[in-house]
Amino acid sequence: MSAKKYITKGEGLPNWSNPISHAVVVNNMCFVSGQLSVNKEGAYVAGTIEEEGKLAFANFFAA
Repeated sequence: MSAKKYITKGEGLPNWSNPISHAVVVNNMCFVSGQLSVNKEGAYVAGTIEEEGKLAFANFFAA
């Protein structure tokens, strides 16, 4: 039996110039890459730990 695999990019997430995917789904498991405090254009957004964490988690759930 072969595994079903697809690579996903969430809505509003930046397009990376490197070959890293936001998330890869294999069968019923989702592997999410590390998410940063970046906006849709991929620019780093500085702020407090709470502000950066909120944006990083928003990117995580969008993936």
